[in-house]
Amino acid sequence: MLREHVSRRATHPPQDSVSRGVQSVSRAISLIASLVEADAGLTLSELARSAGLSMSTTHRLLRSLCDGEILCRDLVTERFIPGPLLMRLARSSIFNGGFAEASHILQGLTDRTRETASYGVRDGDSVLVLLAVQSPEPLRFERQLGSRLALHSSALGRALLAHGPESAEDALAALAPLTATTTQTQTETTSVLNAIHAVRYRGWAWVEEEHDVGVHAVAAPIRVDKHTAHAAVALEAPSSRITRERIELFGRELSQAAGLLRRLPISMADMKPMHPANMPPGMLG
Repeated sequence: MLREHVSRRATHPPQDSVSRGVQSVSRAISLIASLVEADAGLTLSELARSAGLSMSTTHRLLRSLCDGEILCRDLVTERFIPGPLLMRLARSSIFNGGFAEASHILQGLTDRTRETASYGVRDGDSVLVLLAVQSPEPLRFERQLGSRLALHSSALGRALLAHGPESAEDALAALAPLTATTTQTQTETTSVLNAIHAVRYRGWAWVEEEHDVGVHAVAAPIRVDKHTAHAAVALEAPSSRITRERIELFGRELSQAAGLLRRLPISMADMKPMHPANMPPGMLG
């Protein structure tokens, strides 16, 4: 029995060794997350400061990440940038995550309505637009990829808040004070809550020039289970083309599109904000 006991203990590393290993992984993730937010890469000192790590720890981790081709260093600028493995992973996520299928669904929305269709996910306290198909009309609203929209005043944001992981009341309290992006933006919490509650009964959100001047937007949440939505789909059109009948049509079209999009991997992922300032202490070491 003693020999068997010793053998079993020998197969399991000490707890402090496991903890150090997990901490190293967390710190490496924080470095990668810092780099993702930088358009032109970061220097060693910038990465250390961004991740809240010492220079020696940062240098050691970066060496391992570069050896594994997750990151690499530009020999001219001496800045660290995404490496070949990370680039291949990003490309794989595009092909295997359902982006092509989602783009096809958005294109169908635009073909039928002749308005701009967009797909966004919640990323912390904003909505990140991942996909967009522009309207073919000469007078149109163009939504750019990578745009960040306010949760409380955009149709995508309200659709997400209506079926978020927390209550709409708690979410708005965390966003307070609510800011205005146009003269039509509702900044009273009660008014915004009423609009969010309407989404739950109606199935879609309608925003009238609250986020963008001269633009009406309708959005439907993409619910992968009975309660939570991490993504939403929207149609956005110039106010001059809006009628009540068209809004109802948009709502029906978006609800159908959301039913198709919910089956795709990109709609199932909970986008956690990876900004170093928002990371728990364990991530920063």
